Amino acid sequence: MTSRMTAVRPRWLRVLDLVIVAGSAIYVAARFSEKGGFVNVGFYLPLSAFVVVVVATRGRALVDLFASRLGMATIAFALGTLYAVAITPDRGEAWRSFLPAHGRMFLTALFIGYAASRASYARLLLWAFIGGAAASIGRQVATHVEVWQLSGGWIPSYHTPEFLRIRPLGEAHALYLPALVAIIAVVPARPWRLGLAAIVVIEALLLVPTGFRGAWLAVVAASVLVAALAGKWRALAALAVVGFLAIGAALTTLPDAGRIVAERFQRLDTGRADTWGPAIDMVRERPLAGHGYGQELYHRTYAAEALARDWVLKESGGAHNMYLSTAFASGIFGLAALVWLYVEMARAFIAAFRRSAGWEPKALALAGFAALFGPYVVHGAFEDKLWPVLGIPLGLALGFDAMRRVMGRTDAFPEKPN
Repeated sequence: MTSRMTAVRPRWLRVLDLVIVAGSAIYVAARFSEKGGFVNVGFYLPLSAFVVVVVATRGRALVDLFASRLGMATIAFALGTLYAVAITPDRGEAWRSFLPAHGRMFLTALFIGYAASRASYARLLLWAFIGGAAASIGRQVATHVEVWQLSGGWIPSYHTPEFLRIRPLGEAHALYLPALVAIIAVVPARPWRLGLAAIVVIEALLLVPTGFRGAWLAVVAASVLVAALAGKWRALAALAVVGFLAIGAALTTLPDAGRIVAERFQRLDTGRADTWGPAIDMVRERPLAGHGYGQELYHRTYAAEALARDWVLKESGGAHNMYLSTAFASGIFGLAALVWLYVEMARAFIAAFRRSAGWEPKALALAGFAALFGPYVVHGAFEDKLWPVLGIPLGLALGFDAMRRVMGRTDAFPEKPN
């Protein structure tokens, strides 16, 4: 039998590789787009191609992604989430909630993980982050222009339809902004660094009117860790100074901007203790077993207990905390699985950053780390609706962890026995 090390991948399988990578790039760039068609193409096209690859490789493509501690942590978290669905009184409702949230997250991680395990395509995935940031900027700027045309001001007031359009873009900036800071710390060409720095400053400006205080903390924390890992303290400090000066200039020169933003930061995301406290109380009731999966179940459980409790808020607004919502759903073991998953993802990114020879996979690894630490480790303490997008950094981590096992190996497509 010919050695597995000399087996050659067929051309059609290499074409499928390209389809998966291209689809993954579309998904990363278009995830926060209002054009649902782009998101669906970026999801279903690479997922379908990945299924074909798994069948063609007799499962090897799947094994490569999960044959590690990170793979075990991913499986543990998946099992914990499925357990929460299984114990929910209304399982049909739980499944309908699971599929677009955690379900999409796990499926996204599969094809993005496969794409990220191919080091030669790292540049395309880097461009996807840059393209996603540029698209989010374009959407928000267009909204601000509409507000100016309607009212003569640039920043929409609280509770207006225009504000409800820019508010979700804070989640996009929370993902892309730290990733772009990480890319700046690694990219060698000065013109590219300056161009990316301009995008980062514009994104920082646009993040302010969305009112996401947790996102600001996430961006700062992720940037500090990026500077520590890359050793680029002076460059990133200069970028921070420029960003804060630009924000200050905008708030002092645009009509009513300072007043509206100050009002927004006072009114939005206030009283987090009033949402976290009840969540902790409900977790304490069933710390091991959990209550079950879904926001609707959380709201019903909250409503059933609110009158008998001394909670400030008598109507549920959600836990606003990914850690507490996980503990509510599947107990402390589910929470432990989530923390383990984050630890293993961070380990995979840091190892890939330190071991990668080329700047492109190194930049992608650092961008993936920033996209994990900012939006999830930090901002996840303030929001609990970011689950579908977690598939992007999770997939990148799985891909980098698998890369050292598939790099330079040609037996990913097993030859037929003679």
